[in-house]
Amino acid sequence: MSKPWFASFKRAAACVGVSAVLGLAVLSVDAHAAKNRKVAADGGSDPIAGLQPPAGADAPAAMPALDPKLPERSVALSSRGGQELRVGDTVSYSLEGGDAAAESRWGLDPRIGGLKMGFLFRGGRLFTPLMAGDLTLPALPIVDEKGEVVARSAPLTIKIGSNFSEKERGAGQPPKPEPALGPLELPFPVWIQSAIGFSILAFLAIGAFFLVRYLRRKAAAALKKMIPKKPYDQAALERIDALIKAGHLEKGAYKPFYFGISDTLKFYFGERFDFDARESTTSELIALLKERNGTPGLNDSVIRKTEKLFESLDPVKFADQIPGSAEAKEAHRIARELITSTKKITAEPILKEATR
Repeated sequence: MSKPWFASFKRAAACVGVSAVLGLAVLSVDAHAAKNRKVAADGGSDPIAGLQPPAGADAPAAMPALDPKLPERSVALSSRGGQELRVGDTVSYSLEGGDAAAESRWGLDPRIGGLKMGFLFRGGRLFTPLMAGDLTLPALPIVDEKGEVVARSAPLTIKIGSNFSEKERGAGQPPKPEPALGPLELPFPVWIQSAIGFSILAFLAIGAFFLVRYLRRKAAAALKKMIPKKPYDQAALERIDALIKAGHLEKGAYKPFYFGISDTLKFYFGERFDFDARESTTSELIALLKERNGTPGLNDSVIRKTEKLFESLDPVKFADQIPGSAEAKEAHRIARELITSTKKITAEPILKEATR
């Protein structure tokens, strides 16, 4: 049974609707991220305002006193070619003054007093200065790969430059932040990134819809090939009977009725006796039948009856002769009788499985 023409559009609309929901979700995430970045950027003139703990929060734990007997190691910063360190730079450091092989696995303990001193310590011997000015790095515990304190660092003072110009600092207002970037960090506004994401999702959804549709049709075609064909004699009888059900006789449409009988019989005889007679004339059809006379189901009587029937069909088909309703019904009866009397009989197996 064929599906209505709008069924495919309904499925496509559903796919696009799902893509729209996903696109709105991406837009919502972008907007939320942009809001968070704006709040962090508007935290005040202090560049670390966004990093300060809220009022009432617990202050960082006081740094415990270090054992003066611990060996002291110098902290050497990575070379930046003479450039001044600025707020937000990522700086690497190394420890000097002892066994280099062993100390390559040691590092400053990043859990103690980092933000309080204006530094953000990270793993991998990295830290980031958070405030401008002369920042002092006091003696800090040095831990080995097991997390045990094995030494202490020598105090170090670092000059950190500001990211603001003299004009910006003199105005008393921080510079306006750059336009917020989307989660992909692309140099496009959030709405453009969302539109691109929505377009990609819609394209993928439509592509998936047509791919599934193609695979379904291919599977249906393969299944159709696996299903055995309807016997040609049964198909011919159904075509003959369909001419009566179509109401040709009631409408006086004798020409299509007679053409239908002729074409159906040519199709049937060709399938039954293995020849192609669909485009043959009456004389050619009779000649083909005579060549196969003696085949089971085909004899002189059948050939004469067929020839007589087609001689009555041709004047109506080609000479616009108008038969009576009774004559047309008789032609239909004879055609049906030719099919049923010549159909191939399949022999049933002689031996049947014995019932237990």
